[in-house]
Amino acid sequence: MSEKITKDQETLICKRAIDTFGAAIQQVVAMEECGELIQAISKAIRCKTHNVEEEIADVEIMCKQLRIIYNSQKVDEIKQDKLKRLEGVVWNGQSRKQKNEEAH
Repeated sequence: MSEKITKDQETLICKRAIDTFGAAIQQVVAMEECGELIQAISKAIRCKTHNVEEEIADVEIMCKQLRIIYNSQKVDEIKQDKLKRLEGVVWNGQSRKQKNEEAH
């Protein structure tokens, strides 16, 4: 088994891809990879043969590049808000925002 790529190496590879191909092209590739994931999920629902895992990996790599191109910290902040909302829905049937609004 080959050595695993570390998070730092992953970041370096993704930065190099952006430098090599350009941010605009990598954004187009990200859109294409998302489309391929959509297609793979659709195929998985309809039949047993699929490549969803491969397409998830491709999308995750492209999302890493998008985080480099855009504001990764802002993405993290928005992700936290969305996860808190989801937490409220799945455990309590409502979002934390709704709870806070009801409390005030």
